[in-house]
Amino acid sequence: MKSDYFCFYPLKNYAMSKLAIELICENRKTQDPFLDLGNCGLTELPEELFNCIWLEQLNLSKVYYSDETSQWVKSKNNGIKNSLYSNNILPLKNLFNLKKLYLSSNKISSTKPFENLVNLQVLHLGDNEIEDISHLVNISNLRVLDLSNNLITDAIHLRNNIQLQVLLLSHNKITCNNFLEHLTKLQVLYLNSNVITEFNSIKNLTKLEKLYLMNNRIENIDFIQNLISLKKINLSNNFIKNIEPLRYLISTESLNLSNNDIIDIIILNKMINLQVVDLSSNKIKDVSSLKNLNKLHTLDLRNNIITNIKYLENIVKLKNLDLSYNKIKDIKFLQNLISLQSLDLSSNEIKNIAFLKNLLNLRILNLRNNRISDISHVLPLLKKEKPLLVSLKTFDYKGKLNISDNDLVSPPIEIAKQGNQAILHYFDELEKQGTDYLYEAKMLIVGQPRAGKTSLRYKLFEQQSVLPPEEATTRGIDIQSLTFIMNDQDNKAQQFTYHAWDFGGQQIYQSTHQFFLTHRSLYVLVMDTGKDSFRNDDSTINYWLQVVELLGGNSPVVLLRNEKNERTFSVNLPSKKARFAFLKNDYGIDLNALIPNTPAYKVDQDRAFKQFRDTIEMELKHLPLVGFPMPKNWIKIREALQSLSQQKPYIYWSEYSQLCQDHAVAEYERQLELSSIFHDLGVFLHFQDYYTLKEFIILQNVWATDAVFAVLDSPLVKASKGKFTDKDLAAIWQKKNYDPSIHHRLLALMMQFELCYQVDNYFTHEYIVPEMLTKESPDNYTWTPRHDLPLHYRYDFMPKGILTRLIVRLHPHISRDKKNQQVVWKSGVNIDGTTMDCPTTFAEITEAWDNEQLLVRVQGKFPKELMSKITFVIDSINSDFFKQVSRDPASQKSKWYKMIPCVCSICKINPDKHFYEYSKLLERKEYGRLTIECDRKPFETVSINELLEGIFSEKLAHHTQSENMENSPKKIFISYSHKDEKRWKNKIITHLAPLKNQDLIESWNDRQIEAGLWDLQIEKAMEEADIFLLLITANFLASNYISSKEIATAYRRFKEGTARIFPVICDACKWELQPVTKTEKEFNSVTNKEMYVCLGQFQAFPKDARPIKSWTNIQDGFLDVINQLEKHL
Repeated sequence: MKSDYFCFYPLKNYAMSKLAIELICENRKTQDPFLDLGNCGLTELPEELFNCIWLEQLNLSKVYYSDETSQWVKSKNNGIKNSLYSNNILPLKNLFNLKKLYLSSNKISSTKPFENLVNLQVLHLGDNEIEDISHLVNISNLRVLDLSNNLITDAIHLRNNIQLQVLLLSHNKITCNNFLEHLTKLQVLYLNSNVITEFNSIKNLTKLEKLYLMNNRIENIDFIQNLISLKKINLSNNFIKNIEPLRYLISTESLNLSNNDIIDIIILNKMINLQVVDLSSNKIKDVSSLKNLNKLHTLDLRNNIITNIKYLENIVKLKNLDLSYNKIKDIKFLQNLISLQSLDLSSNEIKNIAFLKNLLNLRILNLRNNRISDISHVLPLLKKEKPLLVSLKTFDYKGKLNISDNDLVSPPIEIAKQGNQAILHYFDELEKQGTDYLYEAKMLIVGQPRAGKTSLRYKLFEQQSVLPPEEATTRGIDIQSLTFIMNDQDNKAQQFTYHAWDFGGQQIYQSTHQFFLTHRSLYVLVMDTGKDSFRNDDSTINYWLQVVELLGGNSPVVLLRNEKNERTFSVNLPSKKARFAFLKNDYGIDLNALIPNTPAYKVDQDRAFKQFRDTIEMELKHLPLVGFPMPKNWIKIREALQSLSQQKPYIYWSEYSQLCQDHAVAEYERQLELSSIFHDLGVFLHFQDYYTLKEFIILQNVWATDAVFAVLDSPLVKASKGKFTDKDLAAIWQKKNYDPSIHHRLLALMMQFELCYQVDNYFTHEYIVPEMLTKESPDNYTWTPRHDLPLHYRYDFMPKGILTRLIVRLHPHISRDKKNQQVVWKSGVNIDGTTMDCPTTFAEITEAWDNEQLLVRVQGKFPKELMSKITFVIDSINSDFFKQVSRDPASQKSKWYKMIPCVCSICKINPDKHFYEYSKLLERKEYGRLTIECDRKPFETVSINELLEGIFSEKLAHHTQSENMENSPKKIFISYSHKDEKRWKNKIITHLAPLKNQDLIESWNDRQIEAGLWDLQIEKAMEEADIFLLLITANFLASNYISSKEIATAYRRFKEGTARIFPVICDACKWELQPVTKTEKEFNSVTNKEMYVCLGQFQAFPKDARPIKSWTNIQDGFLDVINQLEKHL
């Protein structure tokens, strides 16, 4: 008689998971021979488990092998992973019927708990802390044994396990393999990532079909020549030069010899059954021996010294080919490989890609980092049924044509970044309208206050102009257009216009200027050598050069030393150029000595200034944007806008749209694309995706920046330490003659630039500029260390504004003091985790005194969860600042580093901890190194897994590893009203199919629910979703279930940083003010008020939130939604 009394058994230890008890209870009822207790958060095993003596298969790991599907599957449980120690699992000996046991990724150090489980056939103990395996000696029935990722040095005790067919010992410290000679039934052997140099004991294992020996110290592979049954061989990451012993292995189908020292591969012509070959990272130049391997479908030759690929032209079954990081120029021999689905040609010397146009089966084409200027020849790949989507992201491949880091001219990069539709429209317009060229550029004059920036601008405009008085200083930014004559590509005289941006040097302006420090511009750094100059020294030169390097994308820089009254200042130009290759020249000129017939005039200074001007004009003519090819009607629109900008500071969308229509750009979508291009080129400012600004186009940059700086310079705002209200703004801008009707748009501009934030959205009207806050922390605020979890960000060069932008992004979560004031200051902030679903957990983020570090420390109930969410935001801001802009990774000198605290016995109790670089820990783990030494005496060895698991929440770990996020399909949750199922939901699913077919997304809707599991499966889908698509109609807004359940959950996940929300506007309705948290009535009843957030604050699709129903062709509306969504995947 079955009993389930233990279902209600009181938990003796809170570490025992309630979920585990329920699963054991259910198993007791069914007596199912399989029990999955993975991800139950167990630190010890419940006693009730040991009564389940019928169990034959037990999973206590994150994954297990399914006999039904013949695949590894994740545990169906969604809790945190188990953390079991050897002494906690000793009672497993009672489950004597066990045949399969999964205990990977725990804390097990001994195999003693298994010594009496004599019926075991499958035992998985990977990723533990096992050193001694002597207790396995008597488990004679073992067929499959996984001991990978442990601390084993000697495996001699396995020599009697002669029934073994599969043995995994990778990532250990084994030096000798003589235990293998009697294991003659082995079919699969993993010994990768050990420290073995010779493998003679393997030579008699003639039944081996799969052999993995990568990451050892192998030089000689004579042992392999008798293993004629081998189908798969991996010998990568060794020291192999001679591969002659492979000649006998004619049955081999898969061969990996990457990362060795191989030059000669002629012996491979004997291995005619090869289907998959990896020869990457060797020293191969000649690939002629591959020409007869007709069964090859996957070939990796990246990172060699190959120049000639002629011998690949007849391997017509190739589906996957990687030729990246070679020296290839000519790719015509690939034109007949029409079966190719994936082709990587990145980091070569290719210019002509016309030969690829017929490879219509391609799903991935990586052309990154070549010499490609024109992609017009491969437009068929953009027009095919499943088009390749153009990408300019460095590591974006799947379903993409990656053209990042090339010298694009046709189309220009500003158009390419808009995606396929814009590219096709561009070439279509060129064909219809003809081509004209844009001869414009931008020059930015930067430096310290009173260095002479404005004086230089005056002199460039008119050399004999009188200099401005000493007390005159630039407030914010002044812009002046200057011209000279140049010869175009047809040697015809053209007027060249360059816009000189004169930046105010005061510190308050410097963090604001970052929004205008553009790539592909010319920078002039002005230094004042006078005795009263402010910080015009060598360290300041280095500071500004680092600013240009980081924010100006290595744009060319010319240094001008303004040598007033013959005071000179020498610069070691060769030394500076060695560090900053973009520094073009250096001039010492007295700007006061340039007017003839005046006492200060000097002929040599006049001559030097003319040389300086010639250098400026030469550098401007060679900027990438000069000669920008444009359809002729676009040039006319550009000229019309320029004329309009002389009359008014801004226009509305309707006027811009009419202007486009007047010049044959009639379609709404094309007008949007052209607007994005003009925005990127600096023709105007238009923030299409920002609700308050999408109808507003700013023609005069100075007019906009003056409005911003009027606030920053306001005595009222300065006196209140960066705080202001709507009334204050009205007074400030009214005094500057800004129309009250656009005040809200100017405020939105400041918020778009992340210069300020609203303290409580919608219900108060107070704003804060973090840059203007007091330097000191608030009175009565102290951080008391209490089991703190610390993390540091270290910077080679820390640009101004990182912390203030972080404050803006995290402002809804800033703590309040007893007076209900936010705990925030210029160099620090305190975060309350309550609104981030981390109750009773707090974080302090401060900028270190040396301005080269951000210091984060967290304490409370959920420190790892809050740390994960905060670092996700910081990583995002860092990525905005630190973008690679050159083909050569070495050109990116300034970098940032995430630093993880040591957990050794000394550092645990020492506030002055040693910190490890996070990326280096991941790198060591990837190469099988499980430990690292602390830098503090006595230099203890620390587990890398313990370091990584001790700082971040496992549930949120994927948000700290962007490469995983980019490569996996995004899960889409479609929220809709059932009244809209046929009209909108079914159609959006149809249009999502191409993204699904490319494995970019996994979509879910409630028609996938099994009977009787409605709430459970909806909740599960919402918790797993990466993106919420809200199909907005009046029916949607009227649904109480959607607002109370689906929108509320979506917003909670959004706040956690684990999901994104995109409203899809299907039909016209008043959706913008639909709340996503509480109703206003509920809000007013809450004492500690939360941020009141509405749907209008999220980016909506299609572009400009134009309802799909209003599109002339409704299918175009759906297509725009899909194109916009794809940009966010």
